[in-house]
Amino acid sequence: MLPSLSSGKMGPAAASSIRSLLYRLLLLYSSLLIAPASSQGDETRQANNKHVAIFVFGDSVYDPGNNNYLYIGIEGKANFTPYGESFFKYPTGRFCDGRTVPDFAAIYSNLPLWEPYLQPGSHNFSSGANFASGGAGVLEESNPNTLYSQKQLKYFKEVANLLKQQLGDAVAKKILADAIYLSSFGGVDYMSFINSTSNPTELQQQEYVNMVIGNFTDVIKEIYETGGRKFAFQNVGPLGCQPELKQQYNLSGGACVEVLQAIASLHNSLLSNVTSELQSQLSGFEYVIFDFFNSLNDMINYPTKYGFNVSEIACCGIGSHRGSGCGRVKQYELCSDPNEYVFFDGGHPSEHADSILSDFLWNGGSHFANLDMVPPYLQPGANLSDGVNFASAGSGVFDIMPGLINLPKQLAYFKKVASSLDKEVLMRSVFLISMGGNDYFSFNTKNPNATVAERQQYQRMVVGNLTNALKEIYDLGGRKFAFQNVGPLGCMPLIKQQFYSQLPASCNKNFLIHATMHNKALSNALKKLERHLSGFKYSLFDYYSALLDRINNASKYGFKEGIKACCGSGQFNGQNCGGGFSGKDAYSLCSNPSDYVFFDGGHTTERANSQLAELIWSGVPNVTGPYNVKQLFELP
Repeated sequence: MLPSLSSGKMGPAAASSIRSLLYRLLLLYSSLLIAPASSQGDETRQANNKHVAIFVFGDSVYDPGNNNYLYIGIEGKANFTPYGESFFKYPTGRFCDGRTVPDFAAIYSNLPLWEPYLQPGSHNFSSGANFASGGAGVLEESNPNTLYSQKQLKYFKEVANLLKQQLGDAVAKKILADAIYLSSFGGVDYMSFINSTSNPTELQQQEYVNMVIGNFTDVIKEIYETGGRKFAFQNVGPLGCQPELKQQYNLSGGACVEVLQAIASLHNSLLSNVTSELQSQLSGFEYVIFDFFNSLNDMINYPTKYGFNVSEIACCGIGSHRGSGCGRVKQYELCSDPNEYVFFDGGHPSEHADSILSDFLWNGGSHFANLDMVPPYLQPGANLSDGVNFASAGSGVFDIMPGLINLPKQLAYFKKVASSLDKEVLMRSVFLISMGGNDYFSFNTKNPNATVAERQQYQRMVVGNLTNALKEIYDLGGRKFAFQNVGPLGCMPLIKQQFYSQLPASCNKNFLIHATMHNKALSNALKKLERHLSGFKYSLFDYYSALLDRINNASKYGFKEGIKACCGSGQFNGQNCGGGFSGKDAYSLCSNPSDYVFFDGGHTTERANSQLAELIWSGVPNVTGPYNVKQLFELP
């Protein structure tokens, strides 16, 4: 359940899937359609009938048996029992008891199951090829004996040239442009990094991730130059929670190797930024990112939700977690039913898990809270079983604009809802709160010449009243709170335009100072509440820094404009979007809101909201901490 008290509304992140890429290809829809199952089946069959090629790149989670043909040790192969026995009834070289994610993608596409690219004999490359290799990294030095990314790229280029020779340039170009380029890279690089660098500093981690992503970006660009346009990326999984690593580090329960988790999160965040930037730079570049990290992590933490009985221990192997040695030693253990296990061996999901993960990849699956859209409290007949949203645009901690639902009113409404709920429900719920910005906007607009002392006094009043409200929610049963701090008010188009005559093109420092004061005081207040209130847990999202970086460095996040709003009038389109209060004022509207950080003078676009939602949900501690919202949901 997710009660929400705030002065604005965060838009939902757009769902993405391989199926949506195919729909765009077929020109069926201009955006992803979430349809009833009956119509989805018809549309999927239409997509399947196109026989779109898939080219697969990656490491062991995607390898169909390429390593069978490499001169490497047994640790880098899976061409022996019990691998493959659940489906194929013999070992194929897949690091799984049966089919893998790319196999299910092939099934969805009406393509045959994958043969290794290196397998001798004829191949129908017009349907694609699978170059993935167990142990392969983006970087050659991570494992030079495998088909690392540049080798896989080389083989792909050879296939592209062969298609041109066999089918002619025009047909080959069409196949390459329509194809899906599915990849899974990075995990091997980070495992190699941790094994060679003990206790890496945050700077070392960031520099290594930058190097991996930089090299991977070069691969993507070369595929694009060869003709690829539609990319599906599987991000790095929860490496530190795999049975192999938990066994290696002697961890139990919910504990994971945190440094690997942190590096995986860094990689995934940067991958998201880089691909968004590529989309803005490369004409026709389209992509989806499958959030393998959170999808698999959720299976590990809540196995029964997905039909599993065991998630911490692998089906096959030796040791406390069966984390190693599957089929590689004489006396390994093997479970009776791999379908009950998330992991088949210490580092690879079972076929059952892969079938679920592939459905997320293909059809799209939210890695957020999986709740229905939280309804407005005032909506007649609203279903409040998954939570309720009391937020009111323009409202504040104080009654700064009569007629709106200020904090005391929101709290009163919440108390009415809470009276019908068990305290246990409230203790499990997450309370999402964003307030203060409108209070400081009102104060600074009315008191532009206020002294620092007057601003401090007002800030103390705002945070003090907000703290009192939190205590009341806590007394009713609330224990898990998620806060979005106040954004960079002085850099919003509305404020810059309002004070343009005084500070042309500059952010208003008084607004920024007040926001910074608030955010520091809020952080201190939350730490104090955590010390004094038993069971009080919180997440604080640094909205200020995240939004300011997008304003100042728009292209870094795939935007073309960070200063001016998409909709409005004036120097920064800061006012009158939709015609202002009268509805009759002139305004302009951009052709593509996704190019803009701001939609109107004070509110971000859906695209910006989707990026910010990712950060508040699964951001690292220096962005969202000490917990992120996902972690709050996972707390008992």
